[in-house]
Amino acid sequence: MFEKTAKSTLCFCKNIKYGEVIKAIKEKDLKTLEEVMHCTKAGITCWSCRGDIKDLLEEYNKTGKITSIE
Repeated sequence: MFEKTAKSTLCFCKNIKYGEVIKAIKEKDLKTLEEVMHCTKAGITCWSCRGDIKDLLEEYNKTGKITSIE
């Protein structure tokens, strides 16, 4: 398993980094998977990154921040 950082690729289909998704979640106060997919295009092709997106959203929705990815 690889270390997840802000510069790591989250969505390989669209070449979207964790940091890009985290930034969108925080700046636009995104709350749902659908909002993240619409805003970033992550998760719309093969769906394999949806679990990671959901994990980020769950952390943000519970705590108001995302600290699991640096």
